[in-house]
Amino acid sequence: MLGQFKKEFGRRRIESITSEETFSFLAFLAGAKKQSTRYSRSAHLRAFFNHILDRYKLNFVNPCDSLIIKRVFRPPRIGIRTVIDRETIDEIIYTSLKIRDRLILELQARAGMLIGEVLKLTATFASRSGVPLEVVSEIILRHRNLSTTQRYLGKVSESEAASWIGRIYE
Repeated sequence: MLGQFKKEFGRRRIESITSEETFSFLAFLAGAKKQSTRYSRSAHLRAFFNHILDRYKLNFVNPCDSLIIKRVFRPPRIGIRTVIDRETIDEIIYTSLKIRDRLILELQARAGMLIGEVLKLTATFASRSGVPLEVVSEIILRHRNLSTTQRYLGKVSESEAASWIGRIYE
């Protein structure tokens, strides 16, 4: 964003930039973006002007402080989230037919884990416990490709690879 600002106003003195020019620049930048993006862009530009004002002790008004910019690029309204009560969560967990699903829901509800954290924890534990990588890939993580699982689980040390090979041929 500041690169585009430099292209637009780079050869001018900072004090000469008006709020109308700033508004048209922000409107061009924001386009048809979401309100949160529009607000974020205006906040960045406002912070840039505030930094210049504070750093160099200049005596001019921040062009982003105009009323029209504050109204058009206001922060988005955040909706109220509903919280599911404990009994409903317990009912969802205990009515799950598969043990795998029940364990995932239990870890999410009780430990506050995200689904990605649960799956990585499960896959890492399974791969370290001797479960073949194909099983971890297809059943636990439900990946289509084995290379995705290898990237997800990370690198395997040489000694660990040797022990796996030994287990396979026993």
